[in-house]
Amino acid sequence: MNAKWIIRDTLGALILLSAIVTLPVAVSDYLSPREMPFQPRAPQQSLDISRSSPETNRAMRSCVGSQLQLIQRSQLSEAYSYASEGIQQVLSFDDFMGMIDERFAPMKHYDTIEMSDGLDDGTQGILRVRLSRHREVIGVYTYILLLEEDQWKIGGVIPEYPHPVSFEQGMAPPE
Repeated sequence: MNAKWIIRDTLGALILLSAIVTLPVAVSDYLSPREMPFQPRAPQQSLDISRSSPETNRAMRSCVGSQLQLIQRSQLSEAYSYASEGIQQVLSFDDFMGMIDERFAPMKHYDTIEMSDGLDDGTQGILRVRLSRHREVIGVYTYILLLEEDQWKIGGVIPEYPHPVSFEQGMAPPE
């Protein structure tokens, strides 16, 4: 065999081997959750999350329900106090007010609140909320809750419906 072919085949095998070794790591890093500025710790690869106890479920529902009632009554400074410490560090009160008007307008116009059972791992929780007006769904949200100093606080809200568009556009609710 020619030395040129041996070197070429060896280099090709090394490149292929390095791709086989590094590609899963690169894909894993790309698909892994990232640390958000408002989270108290980096997310774990696997969460030990389970259905919340009745006491925890009541506490999480109370936190979310209280904030929603305050938003509906336009008592936004009190509603802002339900946000986690991390959220308050990165989101000013003025930004909070603007965000409610722009992305969460259904929170001002509902007449019925439905909440799922909560899921938590003891320090973080998830709660889904559906807001209706005149028996028509106007908003569906996933709340991320954080336990801070023995109090559940809102660490984030993910709008599922309406998809970040204005309330007035009247999209059909998810089925």
